Amino acid sequence: MRLLVIRLKPKERLPFHKRSQFYSWTCNTDGLAVSRHKNGSITLIKFKKGATHFWDLGENGTIADFENTGEELIVIHVIEYIKQFDKAIKNMSA
Repeated sequence: MRLLVIRLKPKERLPFHKRSQFYSWTCNTDGLAVSRHKNGSITLIKFKKGATHFWDLGENGTIADFENTGEELIVIHVIEYIKQFDKAIKNMSA
């Protein structure tokens, strides 16, 4: 498991990076962001303080960037689950 804190000022951008198979984030601020994906799609994300989201990106994960398009600082706590942990969770629920 990897824990990250993302803090992006307005117009600040994280470069393209690989996202793991399964991850979650909790928003510590309201905000607005854009994420561009390797397949050419673009996602507009509206953050609400305290909201938590979970993603299962499948076996290969995905590659995307992340840009704060709002007018305020965005702060997000991210948990990326590594493959070994993911397999253990699936085995427990079987």
